Amino acid sequence: MPDLDHLARTFATERNNENFNALMTVMERALVFVPALRPEGLTDEEIAEAKKGKNIPIKNGSKLSPLVLVKSDGTKAMPVFTSKASIPPDKAKMSPVLLNIPFEACVDMAVKHPDNMMELVINPFTDAIGLNRKFIEIQSQRYENLKKQRQAAQNPTPEQIFAGLHVKVGMDILPRSLFADPEGTMSRIKAEKNRALHRMYLEAAGKGRGIPYGEDDFSVMSLSITDDLEITRIDLPEKHQLIGCPVSLFITVKDGSEIGYYVIQKAEGKKVIAQVDSGLNRTVIEDAPENGTELETIMSLALPQ
Repeated sequence: MPDLDHLARTFATERNNENFNALMTVMERALVFVPALRPEGLTDEEIAEAKKGKNIPIKNGSKLSPLVLVKSDGTKAMPVFTSKASIPPDKAKMSPVLLNIPFEACVDMAVKHPDNMMELVINPFTDAIGLNRKFIEIQSQRYENLKKQRQAAQNPTPEQIFAGLHVKVGMDILPRSLFADPEGTMSRIKAEKNRALHRMYLEAAGKGRGIPYGEDDFSVMSLSITDDLEITRIDLPEKHQLIGCPVSLFITVKDGSEIGYYVIQKAEGKKVIAQVDSGLNRTVIEDAPENGTELETIMSLALPQ
């Protein structure tokens, strides 16, 4: 991770959007230092150890009260330091405790502070980078949205779970198997057709877990387009197709051995055609046609003029 002190100094010297974005990108993932009043539940001995530089864990539920700076215009600000070294020696004992917390927690403390904190100031005695109240509130709402997304990811709905199966099979399991063992994978798909895809979904779901799809929800069709090009089209179940899910898969075999793997993927308000390479890297090529000519489009990609 880039040095936070250096990024703060760089922005303080040349205050432009590029330097600010570089600073905030790292800041959001970093632990920063916040002078604070004595947290509830800490003993005198623990406070003494903290002043010596020892890390003392804060008990769950303890109320944290940051130190408040009052600027010359009366504006109240919460100081945030990028490191211990960024605190001038004569200010090192400005508070009984120095909290080492995520920047997200600083934003939360500032928004909820009863003194109507107007801004955060990064390295107030050196770089003096102020983040105003509007910025703090926008960041707070963003963090709240991210928190909800993380909670949703930990407790996915059935629709999200089964949408994940589409992605896992279509963007990982099948192309991984295909590029590792082209001949064996294609032989199984041609011989077992729908059953082969249904089994992949069952294996992806995990032992003992059912899936809401039967073999008839899949479609597998192989066509010899020319003497040297064969295309296999696989249509996945229509249920639980969320944005990002593969809808149809196309496997091209050129000259008997050259493998290509293409995906028609659901996007916002449209579908796109993407190619997946042997490293499972996905590259969007173009929007998918809406007139049912997907096969012709894949053929032109496999046999460029």
